[in-house]
Amino acid sequence: MLRTPTLLLLCLLGASCATEPKVSDGLDKSTTREAAAPADPWKPAAPAPKPRPWTKAFDQGAILMGNTIRVQGPLGMSSRAALTLNDEHFVLVQKRLPEGFLQVLTLRPEILERITNGTLDPTLSPELRCQVGRWTLVALNRIEVLERRVPCDVVVVAEGATFWQDVSGNEQREERLEFRGAQPKE
Repeated sequence: MLRTPTLLLLCLLGASCATEPKVSDGLDKSTTREAAAPADPWKPAAPAPKPRPWTKAFDQGAILMGNTIRVQGPLGMSSRAALTLNDEHFVLVQKRLPEGFLQVLTLRPEILERITNGTLDPTLSPELRCQVGRWTLVALNRIEVLERRVPCDVVVVAEGATFWQDVSGNEQREERLEFRGAQPKE
């Protein structure tokens, strides 16, 4: 006889534990709105910006070499001038100036010292490189890229034992060479 009430009690306890009590979340369902459908992550939020006009002066392949090379151009210049970086050999300094955004690539002082005293392995060629359009710029000491805040022409200046050659074989050798690409109108 004692078993029946105990079994009955256990069954009732088991049944009450099997169903979860309803807990109110505090929201009145009559006033809640349906959530908006999630945005498609593959669909761009806004149309892509129109590319800025760019000079065609550097569309033909060429190489320009010198001790120092300076490049300046309009907004978007820093995305068109690709500096070759190697932390082992080079130092890149980036600065915001009143004129615009300046990037300066130089050799590490210890690498320059090893070149000067002749202890650098000659098979290592720590040249500073920059690609502007289809032009390859090679400097021995320094490359500067200045992205100006105002519309302007693209200007590339090489100084110190310079050499320029295009894919047709035309070449120039001077102590200083300057090339200018007119900025097309928008």
